[in-house]
Amino acid sequence: MRALGQEIRTRENLSLYAETFGKKKNDVCLLIAGAGASCRFWTDSFCQSFVKKNFFVIRYDQRDVGLSSVVDFAKKPYDLEDLAADVIDILDYYGVEQANLISCSMGGHVAQWLASTSPERVKKLVAISTGPIGEVADYNFQLSPHQKALSEGVWKALRDNHPTSNFEESIEGFLKVWRLQNGEFPLDVKMATEYTRDLYFRGNITARFHPSYVAVIEKTISSLKERSSLLAKIKAPTLVIHGKADSLLLPQVAGIPLALAIPEAELQLIPKMGHIMFNRALEENIASRILIFLNSRSEI
Repeated sequence: MRALGQEIRTRENLSLYAETFGKKKNDVCLLIAGAGASCRFWTDSFCQSFVKKNFFVIRYDQRDVGLSSVVDFAKKPYDLEDLAADVIDILDYYGVEQANLISCSMGGHVAQWLASTSPERVKKLVAISTGPIGEVADYNFQLSPHQKALSEGVWKALRDNHPTSNFEESIEGFLKVWRLQNGEFPLDVKMATEYTRDLYFRGNITARFHPSYVAVIEKTISSLKERSSLLAKIKAPTLVIHGKADSLLLPQVAGIPLALAIPEAELQLIPKMGHIMFNRALEENIASRILIFLNSRSEI
């Protein structure tokens, strides 16, 4: 079944591109990708895993990504709250009162904000490869020298990747970055190449972080103390998934404190998994874990 694409106008009169799979009458899974990642980060096969279990799936390009509106960030800066408002506009467009949010990386920041400030719109929350948007009390965020070296290596590769407008010239640089972010799982080169090609030919952004998203992430990190009470307000049943081989957001400073801060959250640390999942077996494993969680009965 092919995805159905729609253009959605937001309250700020931006255009957001969204795609849907499955029957609209079913329970909804809304997928939120990370900084600079297009909706196609969530592959067709991943989406179909949920459709087969009777979910209606929505994936979308965030503003400044893919086929969605480009924003002049210098003239009109936005933050986490604005990105969360975009999600509400998407749910309203489809007439969805409450959705299961499946999020990754910075998308997890958006999902946390929604779950804490608009709890009536969130049925269940899944946060993959992400850290907390609020300060977590009594948790040691110190990295060991080895952990720090791993993280610095990944970030250096991101900074050093300077793609040109020519896809063929640039693909090897992207694959190097994807290998580092894929942890200890073998990189599915076809899967990663198709995603990168999509970034080039379907949208506005290459795989480097867009400057606006860097600013949003930096503001989130600098505001942790101000938001220290937010995570305790999350009432939706929550599943936190984090890779033990995530060198971009090490589990010791991301997934574990996030799970500790959200009441009764379930934490699953995945051996060999990195920050992303460009590996079919891993993708299927993660989808299976999420489906078990979504189909379980949870008492709040």
